[in-house]
Amino acid sequence: MTRLAIGIDVGGSTIKAALTERSGLISSLTGVPTPSSGPGVAEQCGMLAKELLSTEVAAVGVGSAGLVDRAGGVHIWGPHVPGPARISEVVGAATGLPVVLDNDSNAAAFAELTVGAARGASAALVIMLGTGIGGGLIIDGSIYRGRGFAGEIGHMVLDPSGPTCECGLRGCWETLVSGSVLDAAAARLAADDPGGAVARIAGGQSPQGEHLMQAAQEGDAGSRAEWDGAGEWLGRGIARLTAVLDPEVVVVGGAPSVAGDLLLNPAR
Repeated sequence: MTRLAIGIDVGGSTIKAALTERSGLISSLTGVPTPSSGPGVAEQCGMLAKELLSTEVAAVGVGSAGLVDRAGGVHIWGPHVPGPARISEVVGAATGLPVVLDNDSNAAAFAELTVGAARGASAALVIMLGTGIGGGLIIDGSIYRGRGFAGEIGHMVLDPSGPTCECGLRGCWETLVSGSVLDAAAARLAADDPGGAVARIAGGQSPQGEHLMQAAQEGDAGSRAEWDGAGEWLGRGIARLTAVLDPEVVVVGGAPSVAGDLLLNPAR
């Protein structure tokens, strides 16, 4: 019998959960909006895990965007996810299963190292684009955590005169390229040109990065310019990190990565 695990991703906009096999294949993907309180986050994780529970499930793994107390199973704080959230305790009570909590990008890096694009690498950088930017660092074939909070690359300041970040600084990397930045660009283009490509593709919905991507793929010049700008900032950040870490491979994941070369060509 195939043994499964429940995987939960706690992001700034959505909490997603799915069943996963050892090979990395997932199924039964579901999700809910991220609550505005730490206890609400933990409760929602418990509810999602309970919905996916079966006799085939052996454990639960949770990746959370922010500062995580791995030993205590607590999401302490994050710029986009409220805390404290006693996730392991609540999910364990809801399922009766062992629960492992880690920073979401560390979890993503572990997945890339074991079954993904960084498999077999001794040194790798994993960049996750979402509401913000998270980073997973692989050094000597293992996840590097520093004192516990390493990899917060989204708060590397690239433009000191840039936009104010949720963390309080100005010009953090994630204020220049992230899912939120691309969503904002889509909304701005649709507002500036209600008859334009982005507004037409959104079809009355709130314009999102996916609409910006489709418009760019159709040849819309304004949309292409936004992706070019975001990709250039992505490349500037990767160049700085490469100078420090000298990785064998850089993996870019998260929702905006589905744009592929639209984002990666200007980054390169």
